[in-house]
Amino acid sequence: MKIGIIGAGTVGGHLGRALTAIGHDVFFSSREPQSEKMQSLLAQCHGRANAGSWQQALDFGPIVAVALRWEVLPTVLTSLTGWEGKIVIDTTNRFGGSDASHPGGSSADLAAMLPQAQVVKAFNSIGAERYLDPQFGNQRAIMPYCGDDPQARQTVGQLIDQLGFEALDMGGLSAAPMLQSLAQFWIALAYGSQGRDIAFALLRR
Repeated sequence: MKIGIIGAGTVGGHLGRALTAIGHDVFFSSREPQSEKMQSLLAQCHGRANAGSWQQALDFGPIVAVALRWEVLPTVLTSLTGWEGKIVIDTTNRFGGSDASHPGGSSADLAAMLPQAQVVKAFNSIGAERYLDPQFGNQRAIMPYCGDDPQARQTVGQLIDQLGFEALDMGGLSAAPMLQSLAQFWIALAYGSQGRDIAFALLRR
């Protein structure tokens, strides 16, 4: 499958490496696609990645992951054309008081910016380096995800499963604030007493 990634920092870079490791093709957005940093990232992507502009990343395939800082998202995303029918994976977190007045949180705001796309929130509640290895002993980390379109949600759930996570379908985008709260909890633990090499699991009898 062809997947564009808008943003090639820590989250976007690790997600691209993980996706190419399981056979998908990715296209990173980059202001400097020939830079040493980008060429190093491409070299870690199993010959299945390229880099170019934001628009090229969007045009690359039916799925595009958004991995930019929230404060730049409105400017970047509204400058691009061709969102119709795209599945947009929202990896972002927006913390602070601004979410209190938005019942759907940042993912609902992203969906409002891109009404012709199908937004699915995922990959926001674990350290990005564990996208490549979500196994912790004999347990898989969970990866909760949510989105209003059932088919888009199913597609993203399949990607999550392929990466080795336990995919946890949380339903519509109304669940997005819970995913963001989970990310806040992870950050508090990771930068408190536990370190980054942690994840959440779901126990069942």
